[in-house]
Amino acid sequence: MIFARLAVISLIILNSEVIKGNEISGTFQVCNLQCSNEGETSPPVSDNILRASTLLRGKSGPRGDKGKVGHTGAKGAHGEKGEDGRQGVKGSHGAKGQVGRQGLKGEDGTSSNETLIQQLQNRITELESDATMIQQLQNRITQLEGESDVMKNLRPQNCSQIKEQNPEATTGKYRIYKHLFSDGEQVTCDMTSDGSLLQLKNCKEVFEIDPSATDGVYAIQINPSTTINVYCDMTGGAWTVFQKRFDGSENFRRNFNEYSEGFGDPSQEHWLGLNHIHQLTSQPGRWILRVDLETFGGETAYAQYEVFNVGAGTDYTLSIGSYSGNAGDSMEHHNGARFSTYDRDQDGYSGACSDIHNGAWWFTSACGYSSLNAFVYNDERYNKGMIWYYLKDSWTMPMKTTTMKIKTI
Repeated sequence: MIFARLAVISLIILNSEVIKGNEISGTFQVCNLQCSNEGETSPPVSDNILRASTLLRGKSGPRGDKGKVGHTGAKGAHGEKGEDGRQGVKGSHGAKGQVGRQGLKGEDGTSSNETLIQQLQNRITELESDATMIQQLQNRITQLEGESDVMKNLRPQNCSQIKEQNPEATTGKYRIYKHLFSDGEQVTCDMTSDGSLLQLKNCKEVFEIDPSATDGVYAIQINPSTTINVYCDMTGGAWTVFQKRFDGSENFRRNFNEYSEGFGDPSQEHWLGLNHIHQLTSQPGRWILRVDLETFGGETAYAQYEVFNVGAGTDYTLSIGSYSGNAGDSMEHHNGARFSTYDRDQDGYSGACSDIHNGAWWFTSACGYSSLNAFVYNDERYNKGMIWYYLKDSWTMPMKTTTMKIKTI
């Protein structure tokens, strides 16, 4: 049988309180509750057990013993997935692997002497091949030298070779070649001695050397240091042509320098050049001028002047003599005139005759009555075309063809 100690619970009911220091004064009642266990009643608590100073706040009792650990709770539910973590720090290098196994032993190599011997043998083979090639080249050179001798006979490079090949050759025209494969050029060779190049100064000399020469372009030496190509009219008497127009293919609107040096193709429309004309007419002898004309209606005429000369310098002054022919003397008024073109006015007129006549010519202070270097071919405007006024007493009838040529007598 378990004995249960009776507990006395005192209920203190305060009616009023006065606190002074550690004492409480006032009236109060004490009620004693008696508890019983199994029908047993504890005796009442005496009044002196309670004191007023301890009824307000009792002292702390000793700490109770630690309770036993409770049972483990049930497993909680999975939490939500967390955010991705940051990249981890680079790990350290792994441990060095083991050394591989040794490879198989290679085949025995040749000795250095054997290698050198093989290289020398290869070089000997190469040299033998080169020697064969060299011999072939030497044979080819010998062959070419023989062909060259033949080619020299067929394609001589100068007059002396022609004379050497043909001792009976006479002075005349021959074709020489600056090198074996050039087209060659026609020259006059003086064969009176060992054969030398004869420099002809005009078309008349060409004709005298070769009376069978035909119309065409020839090289002449107008001074010791200048050789030019000119068109020679052999049919009419070995004239040297310095102006020719017939279809308007060449541009005659040129400045003063161009008229000084010449332009165009001697075999086509062209102007030989004032400087060259001056040097030609400065050669010994008396030079004469012939002008051949043709109208668009097919009528032909000519004018010839027994003296013709072009002065030096920048003036290129014209000098002409007496006239003959059937074209009318349209050059008389131009005697003594200086040459003018659009960029150099030397006519003495208050205006510019080159602009008035639209051409380049020996214009006078009154401009004049002829202008065969009109800038525009077949220009029928008043006083603008290739005019020879006294042929038809017309300022508006241009010529279809004109040829100006000279020779010595």
